[in-house]
Amino acid sequence: MYINLKFAGRRVIFAGMVIAFLFALPRIDHAQSQAELAKAQESLSAGNALLQKGEPEEAAVKFGEVIAILPSLAIGYVNRGLAYSSAGKYAEAIADADKAIVLAKQGPDADLYAALAYQVKALVYQDQGNHKLAIEAYSASIELAPTNLRFLNGRGLSYMRLGQYDLAIKDLSRAIELDPTLSQPYINRALAYRAIKDCDAAIRDTTEAIKLAPSGILSYVNRANCYLDLKRYDEAIADLTKAITIEPKPDLYYNRALVYFNQGDYENSIADNTEAIRRDAKYDKAYFNRAIAYQRIRKYQLAIADFRKSLSLNEKSPSRRYNLASALFEAGQYSESIKEASALMSMFPKWRAPVALRANAYGRIGDSQRMKSDAALANKLDAAWKPDEEGFFIVETIYDLPAEIK
Repeated sequence: MYINLKFAGRRVIFAGMVIAFLFALPRIDHAQSQAELAKAQESLSAGNALLQKGEPEEAAVKFGEVIAILPSLAIGYVNRGLAYSSAGKYAEAIADADKAIVLAKQGPDADLYAALAYQVKALVYQDQGNHKLAIEAYSASIELAPTNLRFLNGRGLSYMRLGQYDLAIKDLSRAIELDPTLSQPYINRALAYRAIKDCDAAIRDTTEAIKLAPSGILSYVNRANCYLDLKRYDEAIADLTKAITIEPKPDLYYNRALVYFNQGDYENSIADNTEAIRRDAKYDKAYFNRAIAYQRIRKYQLAIADFRKSLSLNEKSPSRRYNLASALFEAGQYSESIKEASALMSMFPKWRAPVALRANAYGRIGDSQRMKSDAALANKLDAAWKPDEEGFFIVETIYDLPAEIK
């Protein structure tokens, strides 16, 4: 098992950067009255504030007011497109971005607003998982504003999602050159370095990010991931402990529990999973990993209870059901173990592990006929095959076929 807290916060970071550009109206020579212009500025500022507060739909209404007053300027469409994107209204966001691109050619600061409109499109494509189109949109932004580190940072993230780590590192390095005082490009470049297994470079970048933003938990988590890759468990625990002091989130306790588990410190692993569960009673993975730790220290009834709870929260998980069957077997509850193994065999007829487990369980209850039948079936199955499940993990106890029928 390993820690790998998912990267988060992209929308907040990008939204903040876009808002910084669009806080004030450009100078214009239109016939609107001063009262109308003041109202447009008021609506723009209110929309920006709502977007920063995480209320994109309300922000979109305010930006619509700007558009009603200044329909020939790109600024309202860019901001409303960003708000729509944040609200998951992707078709509307793209439509506003396209409108802004057309209007930008006719108004002041044409390159700036067109570049920001392309960024809105890139954000939509990133959210939709279409990173090829996101890269195309960011590239259009960069062509118009080649020294804008926000666009380089965004394109670097999409390159990472496509596994194009060298290109990601190139963009993120350029962003760092443009402004070495911002932590985010260091954080993202560290992720790219870790992906290519250059943990030393990843640790250098996360350490620099921590210097620049010591209260950011992502840097500590990412560096902990690197330390875990290198089996430097004490340093991983120290970083996760620091992150917990900043923001005691369930994910952080869960991740530190995994490091303790890798150290063989099952009691502390159980304690951290328990705290994660206390903070989130539906934390499936915390129940699952606490169960495995209980199983390792032979507290089978506690393990079985946690496996059942985890399975109730993730009923289709093959690894949860298999580990439950394994714990039941080790607890001497052979009939229950057979029941769970049988369910797995029905769902995954190519999977050898539950067949071998059930053969052993039949052997323990003296049913030699069924034991031999399962053994014969197991011998026909590929031992390397396993179900396709994210985070698949089964306890390392391998149930070989009973010795008397090998």
